[in-house]
Amino acid sequence: MFLCILFLLSIIACVGPEEYDDGLLENLPAVINTKTAFTLNLKASKYTFEESYPLELSFVDSVDFLSISLIITGYSGGDTAFIELYTENNVKTFWVDVTGNGIINPLYSAAEIMPQKLKFRGNNFTGIIHFALIKNTDKEGPLYGVDKNFPVIIDWTDSFKYLLDADDYSFNHTYSLSINLTDITAVLYTNLFITNYHKGSGNITVLANNDTLLFSRNFTSGLIEFWADDIVDYQPTTVQISGNDLEAVIDFTMLLQN
Repeated sequence: MFLCILFLLSIIACVGPEEYDDGLLENLPAVINTKTAFTLNLKASKYTFEESYPLELSFVDSVDFLSISLIITGYSGGDTAFIELYTENNVKTFWVDVTGNGIINPLYSAAEIMPQKLKFRGNNFTGIIHFALIKNTDKEGPLYGVDKNFPVIIDWTDSFKYLLDADDYSFNHTYSLSINLTDITAVLYTNLFITNYHKGSGNITVLANNDTLLFSRNFTSGLIEFWADDIVDYQPTTVQISGNDLEAVIDFTMLLQN
């Protein structure tokens, strides 16, 4: 049902004990599996693995929300890792193909994916993976404390994030970007998630100088998209986001990586 893409890092000692880095040992997944959250952290160096974890997550009812967070850094190109969620009947409802550095942070209702098992595999993989699946009982959006119809904006020189939990909301927002466009070796990773869609329509448009169109997407349903552009060719300066009677969560992120 849901498709995603992304990215990861690591190191290994030849003699003596392995060094710690934020509590992570190289090529050894650190897993926490409880009734309210599952987290997996891995610092990998040319690591081949295939793991399966029965999830302890419990659902009070089908309207429970699940926040998914995945951060990939230090990815070494050429190899891929996979994270997959399965229902009790072994139906795959969410999967991520890790093919570079990036961040995703979507929100689903438990009824959409009902995860009972997680599979985690990779071949000769190098990168750092931080993955979390968290039961979010306050139902206020992908980040705790997000108010309805109140956009949350993060605008830095290396990233831009727009997060909105829209409830029958009509709007037209324009933002000038602070992203550093001068590092011609950098890549801009873009993630677009429209989740918990119920009604209405929306549009996301990215412009360069002189209002040159770089990207535009209309949506009238749920949507998950990932893409990457070399910043030397892709020079975004403005983002326009609008909606008409929209009831959905918009999670739009641009992340600059060398």
